[in-house]
Amino acid sequence: MTEENQNEQNIQQENHQNEEEIKVSVPVKNNNQILKYAGILIAVFLATFCAVYVVIDMNMNRLGFTPFVVGFQQFEKIFDEDSKYVEKNSPAPVKIESKSDKYIITINLKAFDNDPENLDIDIEENGVKISGKVIKNEDNETRESSFYQSVMFPNKINDEKATQEHKNNKLIITLPFKK
Repeated sequence: MTEENQNEQNIQQENHQNEEEIKVSVPVKNNNQILKYAGILIAVFLATFCAVYVVIDMNMNRLGFTPFVVGFQQFEKIFDEDSKYVEKNSPAPVKIESKSDKYIITINLKAFDNDPENLDIDIEENGVKISGKVIKNEDNETRESSFYQSVMFPNKINDEKATQEHKNNKLIITLPFKK
């Protein structure tokens, strides 16, 4: 064998060894790697979800609205805001106040032609039901407005001592507690 043949043979052996090394160094995907990538994807998803949740919650709190935790004070705030809306837009808005020994219910009578006779008030031991109806004829068109509200109270009411007073387009009902 000549020196050239031997060099050629050595080069072929080195190439063959390099091919084997390349084959050996090629990573083989197994279940552990798939689980690792799945875990990373789940972690990224959860981190993104938590970040979005925190941003939404912070903005909702800044606006005064917390949909995930509604406490008693927030319930009262929502009720007060709703009653302001009802007072402006309802045919017969009702305002309820609790005093130390009685409840005071104020009903705006403007939508009922300022007539308490258009209302039906049913006082019970633990609540009150208020309903009303007005029929108006305007321009050959009949419009009917009706209203109903039922309220349950935590304190029992002494319905025998309940009073009603018509004053300034309002009907004021006083409901003392039972002792």
